[in-house]
Amino acid sequence: MLFRTPKRPIRTLFVSHLSGWGGAEHFLLQLVTRLDRKRFDPVVALPSDGPLRAKLIEAGIPIVNYTASWWVGGDQAASRALYEDGPDGRIAFLARTMTAERIELVVTNTTVSSEGAYAAERLGLPHVWILHELATRIPALTPLVPPDEF
Repeated sequence: MLFRTPKRPIRTLFVSHLSGWGGAEHFLLQLVTRLDRKRFDPVVALPSDGPLRAKLIEAGIPIVNYTASWWVGGDQAASRALYEDGPDGRIAFLARTMTAERIELVVTNTTVSSEGAYAAERLGLPHVWILHELATRIPALTPLVPPDEF
C-alpha cells in the first residue's frame, strides 16, 4: 500500500475564490464530497453566498467565511488596489481560522487567490495549489506579484 490511513482524518481547508457555479467550483464540490472521510475531514472557505455554498450545506460540508482578493485578474487596477490594501489582514484572518479549525492541510482551488497559500506558510502547514486556469494563455491573469518573487 502506498498510502497509509491516518489514525484520524486529516483536517483539510479548501479555499475557494468564488461561491458561484463555474468549473472550479464544480470541481471543488466533486472533490470534497468524494474524499475518503476516513482519511480527510474537509472544511471549505468561501468568500460569499452562492450556489456552491448551498450545495456544500446540502452535502454537510462545513463552511467558513473569508474575504477573497485576487492577485491576478482582468481589472488590474481594482485587483491591485484590493490586494495592496491589506492582504496581511486577510492572511492573518485565514491563519486564525486555520488554527481555530485545527487545519492540518490547506488546498487552494484556483490560481487567482493567494491568501490560503500565505496563511499556510505562516503556520508551517502543507499547501496544495490546484491550478485550473491557463495563466500563460489568458492575458487577464497576469500576476500582480511576479511569480519569481512568490
